[in-house]
Amino acid sequence: MGFRDELVEANVPKVDLQSYIVLCVGQIKSGKTRLWKELIEFLYPDEPEAGLLLAWEDGYKSWKLKSLVPLHKYVNAWLEFKTKIVPDLVKEAEGNPKTKLIGLDTVDRMYDACCTYILEKMSKKYAKNFTSIGEVGQVTKNADNAYNLVAEEITRELKKLKNAGYGLIELGWTKPIEEETVDGLKFSTLQMSLSKSARKPFESEADLICCLYPETKVLNKAGEELEENAVNSKGKEIASKFHSTEVNMYFRSNNYISISGGRFLNLPEKVAYSVENFMEVFENAVKGQLDFNDDYEEIKSVEIKEREESAKPVEEVKLEESITIEKSLEELISEIKAKGFELKDNKKPMTKVNKIIGNLKYKTVEEAQNVLDELNKL
Repeated sequence: MGFRDELVEANVPKVDLQSYIVLCVGQIKSGKTRLWKELIEFLYPDEPEAGLLLAWEDGYKSWKLKSLVPLHKYVNAWLEFKTKIVPDLVKEAEGNPKTKLIGLDTVDRMYDACCTYILEKMSKKYAKNFTSIGEVGQVTKNADNAYNLVAEEITRELKKLKNAGYGLIELGWTKPIEEETVDGLKFSTLQMSLSKSARKPFESEADLICCLYPETKVLNKAGEELEENAVNSKGKEIASKFHSTEVNMYFRSNNYISISGGRFLNLPEKVAYSVENFMEVFENAVKGQLDFNDDYEEIKSVEIKEREESAKPVEEVKLEESITIEKSLEELISEIKAKGFELKDNKKPMTKVNKIIGNLKYKTVEEAQNVLDELNKL
């Protein structure tokens, strides 16, 4: 039996929103949290806990939400997320989970929380108070690249939720960024506010990216849109006193907006902001991936059943393993000294003991721990 019989399989495109990761970005106060609220109310009108918002900031405070976790209130928010929320959600997924979609508001603050966690780990590991992610790689000569550690940490935890069957709606900020072509021409483009390395865990994993962007129309007194500036009697251009602003949802990039797109062919450039329009775009996009004679509702029903059956068993997450904050270098050196005196009292050859201990000037926690392990073998 060859690989074709054992490994080759057909793939039916997913059609349920819960099967995807959606990244929704926009300027501050552009309507990201509002879209989350309206999306949950639209999809699950009779299931108030179907949408769980993990709030890494308090942008939700003006909205009435029925299910959220205010992670921004915790000193070590990432630790709370990693050691309690994720394991509990994965465990719930084995039975009849209340939650179907998880919102992350915002991924910018989520990234900051993960950075704090990684800096604490690295500070303990190297017995040095690191204050920035970039400093870790410089000091350790990239033995530990904190940028990569943060990206890996975020990707790992979000994949646990995804593998458990939850859909993810990630909310993030945008800002204008100056770029440059290979020919040296500079241009301004709208991107995620996060740095290029920080965007990767979100942009690369997202199946659909929607950018909320407010667009202004300049009007005359009669409410008609102007195509060019009005001029006064002297021929000088003058500003109109009338305008209107409308938020659009971009699903394809244009000559200014770079952060939008997805794994679908049938996507419009933009539609007016509304939850109904969002769902219409999504459904048309997934239907566009199917063959003409495919039954959309049947595929969706089978997909939901398979997802419920494939929720992976929970893996035990021990607090000490998840924190991975070892004893400090000073604590280990004290133990090494105490162990040396103990071995001396027990008549162990001091030449052998001293050879293992060395000069006590260890650079890392691992080096000191290895010395202590060797002493314990004696």
